[in-house]
Amino acid sequence: MVNGQKEIWFRVPTTANDSRRVIALSNCGRAMRKNGEIFDTNYYTRIKFNNKSYHVYRLIIEYFKPKTEDDIIKNRNIVDHITHNPVEIGINDIRNLRWCTQRENCNFEEIHKNLYVFFQLLIIVL
Repeated sequence: MVNGQKEIWFRVPTTANDSRRVIALSNCGRAMRKNGEIFDTNYYTRIKFNNKSYHVYRLIIEYFKPKTEDDIIKNRNIVDHITHNPVEIGINDIRNLRWCTQRENCNFEEIHKNLYVFFQLLIIVL
């Protein structure tokens, strides 16, 4: 269990023999190297296989939360980190990732900023 969630791992298809190479990712946003080292990932963590470089969060969401028919119809191709400062979960935890459009991504940030200001004002008034 990691942050109250059962950790599930999936193998990253790699043929490299480098012991530092990432070979598995988890639904909790963690990565495992070939040498057995497990570490937390961040926004910028990328892994390389098949001569391409991928953000860890994109691989995690594609494996654990495939697009729904609604996501495909609405052309949701962007991966959004729901909160950029999660307290109890990792930044790339599947519970912190969602599919969205570019517009939804921009609006989501604006909504959260407005809610934050509203609650700050409410606290001052009370």
